[in-house]
Amino acid sequence: MGTFWLVGQLAGWVFGILLAAGLIIAFVAWRFVKLLKRDVDLNLPDWDVIPCPSTESLQSVATATPGQFGLIGSLIGNWFFRRHLPKLLAKNRNDLSAWELNTLGEAFDNGGAGFPRNPAEAFRLFVEADSRQSQPHPWATMRAGEMLEDGEGTPRDPDGALRYYVRRPASVSAILHVARRFFEGDGVPRNLVKAYELLLVAEKFADHMFDRAKVEREHVRAARRHLVVRRLLIQVGSEMSPEQRNAALTSAVAMWGNGNIELGVNTK
Repeated sequence: MGTFWLVGQLAGWVFGILLAAGLIIAFVAWRFVKLLKRDVDLNLPDWDVIPCPSTESLQSVATATPGQFGLIGSLIGNWFFRRHLPKLLAKNRNDLSAWELNTLGEAFDNGGAGFPRNPAEAFRLFVEADSRQSQPHPWATMRAGEMLEDGEGTPRDPDGALRYYVRRPASVSAILHVARRFFEGDGVPRNLVKAYELLLVAEKFADHMFDRAKVEREHVRAARRHLVVRRLLIQVGSEMSPEQRNAALTSAVAMWGNGNIELGVNTK
């Protein structure tokens, strides 16, 4: 009887250890995949079921210091920066895929363990990742546009930013950039309805990331842009009639519903 009890106890301990190990491995794999490749595909749910974060939570993230991934995530991050990235840097850049170029670009963009931040090099890598005609990287396209718009790592060039944004329209940065142009009549005829429509769609891109206690650098950038979206929504709306606002809302709901973001501008 004692032998069977001992065997049962050992089996329970082994099962518990294996279960804990499996959960840890699953968590590590999830964080690692998230670190290597983020989901950039547009997948728009229904308009009415998307909760937008409060202005207070956006402000909290916008002023936050980007956090780390926790103990396990930090260990993975250290390994990634110290082992994987030098291997990519050692390769001929022409042999790197768009995804690998974007990975290096994000490393220089955000910095990491033993890897100093270098916005100029990040911009060059994002541009190169975007130039891969067979399969350009959408995150690189968006960041190249943001850096040109903000003058980060490269001279400020709003028109150059627009040329990237029209190829990555499903982002707050692209939508906000074009909405400003329609509101100000900058390079396009002034159109308050189109500006308001785009701003409404940009507001719907607000993500649950803004409610997290620890945030990453890209979350801070996104929160700041969302705050600008809200300020501009109030400003544009104050110049519109109720009929114009209703027309913009109808168009925005339709655009969100079909998942096809139409910026309404062309670039040469």
